[in-house]
Amino acid sequence: MKSLKESVAPLCNTEENLSASLSNVSALEHSLSAINEECIFMQKLRDFVCGICVCLQHKAPCIEELEDKMQKLHKERAAAILERRAANSDDDMKELVAAISAANQVLSKGGGNAETIKAVAATALALRAAVREGGDFPVELDEFSRDGNMQNQMDVSRRANAQERRRARNGVIRCQL
Repeated sequence: MKSLKESVAPLCNTEENLSASLSNVSALEHSLSAINEECIFMQKLRDFVCGICVCLQHKAPCIEELEDKMQKLHKERAAAILERRAANSDDDMKELVAAISAANQVLSKGGGNAETIKAVAATALALRAAVREGGDFPVELDEFSRDGNMQNQMDVSRRANAQERRRARNGVIRCQL
């Protein structure tokens, strides 16, 4: 019986080794499965990045051209805004110079009483309105009896109306003389 027990002992060790080996194999299979999924993900990611690179190689000239056009449009818009602001400033300066001139004339005739100040304000407002309506443009007739300065008058009037609309839209309150 002793010999039988001695012969069974190595079999038990072998069985323990076999079960340990089986658990190691299952752990390695699980690890291999996780690595395989990660490898598949990386391959898909590589294919995606390669596809994007190929797309960008073909589309880069179009993208650069569109960016150049967009930059050109931004510059043109900025130039138009600057031109509009300069024209508005010129119009305002013409109105203010005329109003100041009229005010100086009225003040030089009289003193600083309330009636004189009201007369100055009324004269300045009337003169500003006259300048805004285009009263400072002389009539220049061409060979067909058309007024050459009519376009200038219309531009001043259009800019003044547009400026008033912008101020009303933005809620800007402007102090009148």
